[in-house]
Amino acid sequence: MSSKIELLDEPEIDSQSSLQDDLGRVLEKIREIVEKSTDADYIYRGEPECYPKITSGLYRPFANFVDEHHDSGLVEPNLTSMETAILDEAREYLNQPGSDFEILAELQHYGCKTNLIDFTTDYLIALFFSCDNSHHKDGRVILLKRESEDYQVDRPPETIKRVESQNSVFVRSLKGFIDPDDMVIIPKELKMSVLDYLQKYHDISTKNIYKDIHGFIKWLGRYLDPNLEFAKGVIFQNKGDLANERQEKRKWYEKAVLHYTETLKLKSDCIEGYNNRGAIYSDKGEFDLALRDFNMAINLDPNYASAYNNRGMAYGKKGKHNSALEDFNMAINLDPESADSYNNRGATYKEMGKVDLAVEDYNRAIDLDPGFPEAYNNRGVIYDEKGELDYAIKDYTKAIELKPYYANAYNNRGMAYSDKGDVSRAIADFGMAVGLKSDYASAYHNRGMEYSKKNQLDEALHDYNTAIKLKPDFAQAYNNRGIVYGSKGEPDRALQDYETAIKLKANYPEAYNNRALIYIIKGKYDDGIQDLNTAIMFKPDYAGAYSNLGMAYTIIGEQDKAIENYDIAIKLEPTDAEIYSNRGAAYINKGKYDEGIHDFSTAIKLKPDYVDAYSNRGAAYIIKGEPDKAIEDYNSFIKLKPNNVEGHRIRGFAYRMKGELDKAIEDYNLVIEREPDCVEAYVNRAEAWLHLKEWEKAKTDLNIAKDKGVDINESFHNDYESIEDFEQKNDIQLPEDIAEMLKRKN
Repeated sequence: MSSKIELLDEPEIDSQSSLQDDLGRVLEKIREIVEKSTDADYIYRGEPECYPKITSGLYRPFANFVDEHHDSGLVEPNLTSMETAILDEAREYLNQPGSDFEILAELQHYGCKTNLIDFTTDYLIALFFSCDNSHHKDGRVILLKRESEDYQVDRPPETIKRVESQNSVFVRSLKGFIDPDDMVIIPKELKMSVLDYLQKYHDISTKNIYKDIHGFIKWLGRYLDPNLEFAKGVIFQNKGDLANERQEKRKWYEKAVLHYTETLKLKSDCIEGYNNRGAIYSDKGEFDLALRDFNMAINLDPNYASAYNNRGMAYGKKGKHNSALEDFNMAINLDPESADSYNNRGATYKEMGKVDLAVEDYNRAIDLDPGFPEAYNNRGVIYDEKGELDYAIKDYTKAIELKPYYANAYNNRGMAYSDKGDVSRAIADFGMAVGLKSDYASAYHNRGMEYSKKNQLDEALHDYNTAIKLKPDFAQAYNNRGIVYGSKGEPDRALQDYETAIKLKANYPEAYNNRALIYIIKGKYDDGIQDLNTAIMFKPDYAGAYSNLGMAYTIIGEQDKAIENYDIAIKLEPTDAEIYSNRGAAYINKGKYDEGIHDFSTAIKLKPDYVDAYSNRGAAYIIKGEPDKAIEDYNSFIKLKPNNVEGHRIRGFAYRMKGELDKAIEDYNLVIEREPDCVEAYVNRAEAWLHLKEWEKAKTDLNIAKDKGVDINESFHNDYESIEDFEQKNDIQLPEDIAEMLKRKN
């Protein structure tokens, strides 16, 4: 059984695990036991788990209860009385002569709870028992001095055949438990290697150390169980393969590992057991354990293609691409019809940047197995990255048809739709992805970005919040949530998110850029400029950061520096209309109107519906005294944004400059109708009425403006030095009451 991959990760774990390494570790543990045994005459006990106490079977049921209530004055159980009662009953029931110890030893042998504790004089036998069970936990070898006043040590009678094969001795303590003199911990991941070593070099195995009828029955039962254990492992592994959520997947994989481990205990040459368990370890990211299992499978059968394929996957996930390729090549040589191996080799080629070879392998995998959804998905990823979005979407769609619960394919197709600008379909696909895989943080994040594009900010926030909850170190989600908070007018929350993103990813240029914009909004220009320079340091071709740096310098009045940064931004992004428009504004601030107008014109050429560029160019034409061109630009502005009164207000000013007062008044009327509080429109219309000698209408507008808080005197004298200056320039004699209204106040 093998596992199909999609895209390979590259964890930074170094490994060249081999069976030789394991043998060395086993020998180190044996050496540790031997060295600890040199100062006295020891006996040994192997336990597959590190239990709280070393207890007899008779005491064990009381152990936890006694420990939990040790402060309550609880009296320890009288094991001697209990053992005497057992002996009395045994003598009567069995009608068998013998000493107390002989009867207790016989009872212990057949599983009865007594006050005897099994030990052995052979540390290798103890080492076997420390590894023969509980493969998901560390075991231990206990060292106990033979001579002690706290317990007695006796050898079982020769009638118990297992005594010889196990070198058994029994320890009897009146209190039911003993304290070890020393111990050696056997790590769980080393247990199988220990058992292999003991069987290969010392002929110690389950079969050989249970040399009696009772032991044979136990061994026979375990001998017949491997197929059942293996079948259980396959069932649980399949459940894990089908699970979309990581937690559920891991739950089934853990169960499968336990059953495969039990299989290998019972049948140490089960190649499929090693291969399947290795595939699970690889999926869990435990690559050293995976490689050890694949090596075992290959040693047992050098022509086992599936093990080479799976070992190649493990190497690939560790970033060992050359080793991965060697294994995939071997797998394909051994099994040329393996679509799985071609797919996996394709994924490795992609990681190495050899995309054409990757596509060839994906094509071959699909030819061999037209129902292979992962191969379609992987080929779609390459088309996507090459910008061939229609081909990518076609492959993702095929993958989904073949595997309707394929969350990754929905997510990938959603990203392709996003790149095509099809926001609605992208949102639908990301929704399917999270519906199939509720812990899919990336899909929530991606859907949040699409909601942002539609200005559905609350929905975007919900998705970013979910992504962050599922993946608290998701720097990009914090950054993008900050953008939403900024759009909602919550700069402090935006700032907090950008700071978190930067803490999680110190070299995150976009987060520095976005934080800079918040600093600029808050008037912290130096902090903003520093962040923009940091963003550029991490990403020297970051046109947006150069453009924003230009904006910051424009705001603080350093137009030369602004233009210098806009120049760099334009070199990096020569088709970005906004940068040209912003540089144009900097030129206007310097009084370089022709250069500014040229930049606005370039922006409009690049983006014919660029409203702000029309407005900026129109304003520049007004400053230059070219009202006809200004009117033309504001006509375009109004056509693009008919509900925006700003276009009418400034076009009215241009008409007034040109002397077309009726048209100017039409624009001011429309502005006032839509925005009755636009005081500037009243002032400007009043001046138009003055030119038309509509004195009452002029007075009405001046009074309205005054009532709305406008200093009409100051406003009038911003344009004219005096009443006389106005009258002389416009050849108009103002009525005395209006002149009085507009006189400069001392």
